[in-house]
Amino acid sequence: MQFTLNREAFFGVLKDVCHVVERNQTLPILSNILIKLNNHILTCVSTDLEIEITSQVKIESDLDCAFTLPARKIFDIVKALPKEIELTIQVNDKKAIISTQSSRYTFALLSEKDFPLIQEDIKVFTTQLKIPALTLKKLIESTQFCMAVQDIRYYLNGLFIRFNGSKILAVATDGHRLAKYEVLTNEAPQDNVELLLPRKSIAELSRILPSTEEEISIEFNQKLFSLKLEHYNFISKLIDSDYPDYQRVYPKLETAILTVDRLRLKEALSRVLILTNKKTNSVKLNISTHSIEIYAHNPEQEEAKEQLEVEYQGSNMELGFNVSYFIDILNHLNSEKIEILLSDADSSCIIKNQEDSPVEYVLMPIKF
Repeated sequence: MQFTLNREAFFGVLKDVCHVVERNQTLPILSNILIKLNNHILTCVSTDLEIEITSQVKIESDLDCAFTLPARKIFDIVKALPKEIELTIQVNDKKAIISTQSSRYTFALLSEKDFPLIQEDIKVFTTQLKIPALTLKKLIESTQFCMAVQDIRYYLNGLFIRFNGSKILAVATDGHRLAKYEVLTNEAPQDNVELLLPRKSIAELSRILPSTEEEISIEFNQKLFSLKLEHYNFISKLIDSDYPDYQRVYPKLETAILTVDRLRLKEALSRVLILTNKKTNSVKLNISTHSIEIYAHNPEQEEAKEQLEVEYQGSNMELGFNVSYFIDILNHLNSEKIEILLSDADSSCIIKNQEDSPVEYVLMPIKF
């Protein structure tokens, strides 16, 4: 069998699906994508057994067939080909040949029957709703950096999302810092519904979601989460675990409020970071009525000290924090001034925009 299609159309669907395919796989078939032709639609499918992505494009062929191709190899070759050329794909039982007027590439095939699609019987979704793409994108981008990376507490390696009444709540934490994002929506289900999406799934959603108010369809059940765009379908397995009570890390009583220029604080912390102990990245903050003093040292007996003017309501306080975590949080806030809510030197602090904002962060202290 043989068919032709435009390079740009083929590259578009490959770009959608190949990103989830790892270069090194224990199962050879997972290095491939499934390609299906039916009713003038070319469909590409990829999976890593946790995520399944489908992307479609219309083509002229009326063939009805299915085969697999090595994902990364075909993506890299098509990406390197000139734009706006026609590709010819010829498939037999053992090989696939992709050619242009001046190029020819031959690939060994693996059976499409071995391609591990998520079982259809668990793709029965119990909850469906529509929300603006930008709402979900902002929620993810404001919180995902606080997720753990390969933590043995596997439930921390994901993003917790709760739909309840008119609210969507998202929480991410690695045990050292926490992000909470809460936004109102008209589409949330009335019943309390909780999801725990894996880290890789969140990264993929952040990549593909458009920054527009376009409404997207999401569906989920106890095992799966699905998102649909016009020509794209994303399905992810959920982490099967309860999320810890994130409210326990909040300070019990915020007795002091520190207001400071966000950019000036970020710049000062970035300079001090250069001379911190690289094992701990710890800095000490001495806070008094009108100023904050930032101090760091390292095993080479080098020291850094910065002083900033602040507005502060509370007693003098001395705290230690991981400066890299602090800078990450400042990078995700956007107001000119921020507020830091403090309790005591041994308690975590809350960091947020001075203006009303759907996001706030909790940073746990460390010993300096």
